Amino acid sequence: MIENVADRHLYATSLCTLQVGYIKNLQNARVRNLIRLVKFWLQRAFSTDDEKSNLPSAYSLQFLVISLWESAGRPETFKPSVGFRAIMETLQNYSDMYVTWSVYYSKDKIQRALVNQRRPILMDPCDPTKNYAAECNCWNDVATVAIATLGKPMIQDVTPNPRWQ
Repeated sequence: MIENVADRHLYATSLCTLQVGYIKNLQNARVRNLIRLVKFWLQRAFSTDDEKSNLPSAYSLQFLVISLWESAGRPETFKPSVGFRAIMETLQNYSDMYVTWSVYYSKDKIQRALVNQRRPILMDPCDPTKNYAAECNCWNDVATVAIATLGKPMIQDVTPNPRWQ
């Protein structure tokens, strides 16, 4: 892991093309629509008036959606309501969030480096130095809104399913 923060920034800048490509190469239209829904939820659920609150970025939530979809077995077709429920449940239980990748860096090496870090952990799939979850300072607020969302009629009666079916 890169220890110097300035060096991390230089390293991260060089990975922008990979990061953009990672999202652009996602071919599943249902996942793209689910990402749009989660971004819409974030915009509607939180006011931007509080400048002290650093919410999870829309970019980081894209990676969370993709990670959960991959954990569900990358289904080509799925019920969006089940996927949305899985995302809300993950945000509700944010302290259990541990998302790492193995596309562009070694999962074993990153897991050793993260052993002593506090959760939640939501790593960038292209940048092994970027934990998006650490940028949010209001996870309790996000969890509270996720719990309220789980109580809404749209997903209240949705049965959780590990395969999103």
